[in-house]
Amino acid sequence: AAAGGLACRDVAAAPAAAEKCFHIYACAEGRELLPFGGFGYVDGYSQIVAIDAITPSPQQHAVAFGQYVALEPQVSGELRRNAVPVADEKLLCEGATHYAWVNPGVQLEGGFLSGPKGGFA
Repeated sequence: AAAGGLACRDVAAAPAAAEKCFHIYACAEGRELLPFGGFGYVDGYSQIVAIDAITPSPQQHAVAFGQYVALEPQVSGELRRNAVPVADEKLLCEGATHYAWVNPGVQLEGGFLSGPKGGFA
């Protein structure tokens, strides 16, 4: 999982008790529970207070992302260090091989600055 700070409230409707959030990568062991990964929220005692699944289908309680941004090769190379393999057949057929979560406001090589709510690359 990739940890994040209190900025998670800007990414999703985090529970009031949440002090930190983290991205949960999809993995073979949890494929039936979180096939696309999700977001977890913990309180000040590091106790999980909620988990939100990521889904490709629009839903009432889901994280929504804006338009994609094309990345320069040097940015893709930097992100590849933390990337995990794509498991979704549709994305594989479209040419995606790996993905990574980019926290809000992260500065990467080539001057790329992630958006105020973060995103997937």
